[in-house]
Amino acid sequence: MADSDGRIDLHGSVQVPRAALYGFRDFLTRFLKETITSAEWKEKMRWIDSLLEAETDDD
Repeated sequence: MADSDGRIDLHGSVQVPRAALYGFRDFLTRFLKETITSAEWKEKMRWIDSLLEAETDDD
């Protein structure tokens, strides 16, 4: 799922740096947790965590 420069393949042609996913997760945690429903927040966290875990498993 990740290539040699630390980018994570999201949907075939979309790749983002791993640090960007951590930053996005931090943003959701700090600013959006209170503005979106708990279920939406948990869903987004599970999605991001699954991407990060899959990337770690590939190393």
